[in-house]
Formats: sequence, structure tokens, C-alpha cells
Amino acid sequence: MRRPNLIAVAIAGMIVASLVINVALHLTARSGVETVWVHAGQFLRAEQGADSWKPMESARAYARSHPTGLYQQVFFTDAVKFQYPPTALLLFGALERPTLNLISWVATLLAAGLTAAILRRAVRTAWAGDVWPPGGACAVDVLVVLAALTFYPLIKAYSLGQVQAWLNLLFATVMLAWMHGARGVAGTAERASAAIADSSNVSTPASPTMSANSSSWTIAVIPSDRTTAAS
Repeated sequence: MRRPNLIAVAIAGMIVASLVINVALHLTARSGVETVWVHAGQFLRAEQGADSWKPMESARAYARSHPTGLYQQVFFTDAVKFQYPPTALLLFGALERPTLNLISWVATLLAAGLTAAILRRAVRTAWAGDVWPPGGACAVDVLVVLAALTFYPLIKAYSLGQVQAWLNLLFATVMLAWMHGARGVAGTAERASAAIADSSNVSTPASPTMSANSSSWTIAVIPSDRTTAAS
């Protein structure tokens, strides 16, 4: 059996193994057990929590009426888990939860699809051309998407309502763009990821002058209401 075919068999085997393990856990557990199928079911029903959205809503409400002190008030005083850079609020904007849910749902599905595209590109590069007939390649794509949508970290990011669902899509975009030589697209997606979740932009009390450095600028956000920027 050729190696590309072994890859397809391995992916199918992972899906079957996941199904068997999760069914066994469901049948043998004495109490309710959380499996990947619980989160996959939430995805199919488009049901999402607000693990990231609640903190962002609190930070957005504070930032609308206060020009400074965001982290001091929201993170330290109110003990709200807002662990994102201020730029995340620019992307979050005035979006409400139904829209955030829709974006996350589409992002999760697209991330799974891009994973299939990444495998196609990797196999084509490794074996110098198409190794599956069109029908076989589509079947492998379906297997990869199913495997991705039953991959616990990916699907739970959606069900919890985490911005990680957006980051998963951006990371897949970076990988595929880089493999195709589209460096500009890859860099743009990477920068977008940093704007959403580059927590190094936010200092901690133990390191009040921590900064995040880019090639041409430095930003330091200080919880004590001091913000500096130098080019």
C-alpha cells in the first residue's frame, strides 16, 4: 500500500478509534462524562458559551467610558479574566453574541477545511504531484474535516465561546499560505492573531515595564494607568 493511502487509512482509523472510545466512556461512566461528542453536538446545534465573550464585554463596557485603567479595574479590581491586548477590543467592536457565535462557527468549519487543504498540499509536495484520483482526494478531505471537528481542543474552543476558535482559523491560514509561498497573507494572518491574543503586550505587577517588540515599534501597557508608545 502506498504511503498516501496509508495516511488516509490512518485518518479513518483515528475517527473510528475516537468513536469507539467515546461510546465506551459514555456507556461505562457511572455519571455524566464529558466527551468530544458533547462539544461536537453543541457545534451541530450552534450552541456556544461565552468564555471569552464575557470578559470582552466587561472590558468593552469599561473602555467606552474610561480612557485609562482598563487592566487595573477589570482584571485586578473586578477579577474579570480579560487577558487580551487592547487591540482585541478593536476587532471585537460592537459585535453581540449571536454574531460572535456565527463567526466562531464559520471559523471552526473553515479551520477544519483548511486542515484538509494543508494535508493535500503537504502530500502533493512530498510526492511531487497528485497522488489520489479526484474522488479519492475528496474522500480524504471529508475524513480530515471529520477528524478535525472531532478533535477535542478545536471543537471545545467553539463550544466554550473562546476567541481561540478565531485563532485556530488564523493559524491554519498562516500554515497554508506559507506552504503556497504567500508570505504576505501569512504575515497578515499572524499579525491579526497577535492583535487578538498577544498577552505579552500586557505587563504584570511583577514586571511593570514588560513590552512587546515588533520590528519597528514597541508597545508597553501598564496597569497603573500609564501607557507609553515609542517608534
